[in-house]
Amino acid sequence: HRIQEAADRFDEYYLAKKLKACCGMLNQQKIVSANYQLHLIEEIAAYLEKSKENHSPIIIIYYHIMLSLIEDENEARYEELRNLFKRYIDEVSSEVMKELILSSINFCIRKIRKGHNEYISECLSLYLEGIDSRVLFDKDGLSPWTYKNVIKLAIRQKRYEWTELFIQHYNQFITPEFRENAL
Repeated sequence: HRIQEAADRFDEYYLAKKLKACCGMLNQQKIVSANYQLHLIEEIAAYLEKSKENHSPIIIIYYHIMLSLIEDENEARYEELRNLFKRYIDEVSSEVMKELILSSINFCIRKIRKGHNEYISECLSLYLEGIDSRVLFDKDGLSPWTYKNVIKLAIRQKRYEWTELFIQHYNQFITPEFRENAL
């Protein structure tokens, strides 16, 4: 039994690390048109689809992030990311949750850039969920880029009074070295 348990733990460790690396490569491909070789991805996907055993939340999250990057026009993949955020918010590290919510945000941003302005509201909601849950905070506070993106999205929705309140409330949480120049 010990050998099987050790092998199972090693498989889970490997799958989590491999999926995370693949997500990073796929994301880079979307941003800078890099061309990475994604070895074993089809085999891992087939294994995960076939096994349906209880994998760790980390594997489930990275697997669905990967699928959303591969099938970036598939709305169902995006909805699954949203559901995973709600389901696992208290079960995995804030680092993993940050990657999950940023993947969801990036999905919306790609849609907005293609002219689907209905995703502006959704993207803003994701940012606010990430801020409210403190997932989008790092050790120094709220990044000025997150702060600015929320403001830009809210302004695009003509939510001027809300934007002013957001600025007043969250300016204090911006990473100190960027606070003065955040706007």
